Amino acid sequence: MALAGAGQVARFVLAGRGTVTSMDDTFGGGDGVVVRVPCGAPPEAAWELLATPARWPRWSPQIRAVGGFDPVRRRFAPAPPALQVGAWVVLHGPWPVRLRAQITRLEADRRWDFAAPLPGALTLLSAHAVTRATHGCEIVWGMRVQGPGGGLLTRTALPAYTPLARLALRRLARLAQRQAARPEASPP
Repeated sequence: MALAGAGQVARFVLAGRGTVTSMDDTFGGGDGVVVRVPCGAPPEAAWELLATPARWPRWSPQIRAVGGFDPVRRRFAPAPPALQVGAWVVLHGPWPVRLRAQITRLEADRRWDFAAPLPGALTLLSAHAVTRATHGCEIVWGMRVQGPGGGLLTRTALPAYTPLARLALRRLARLAQRQAARPEASPP
């Protein structure tokens, strides 16, 4: 799967919220909430599900639909077919929850991050990765809140979200394993 913007890391200024940094510290720095789920499928199978916005509702129960957002026209748009640094996605959760997020980092077949403006001067930073493991791969999700009081929200509110994130990643792992187990159609 070819992804536009692969290998790019970006820093963005989101409408008066200051600079949004990448999630480098989330997986190793202990300043965020992290969930890791083993997967018996090859990393490519898990990545295809993790990096295709239209597939997110299949494995993530909190996402009902995915769309795009045009920040110039300030309108909703179709979901991007592939992740691209700078693109906006809109995650439609249970009514009336809707989260707009900008893709801030993309490493092909490995990791992507987003930044989502929250009320006040807060930004939700989330990282998603697939790493190779002895028997398949490991799917990793991390999240933290940046801004005034962000550390407190990261420590108090985000841990309540981890069971749902773990459920979603387990569903992703099962789906990737089922897809990897299916024999591919032979060429005509």
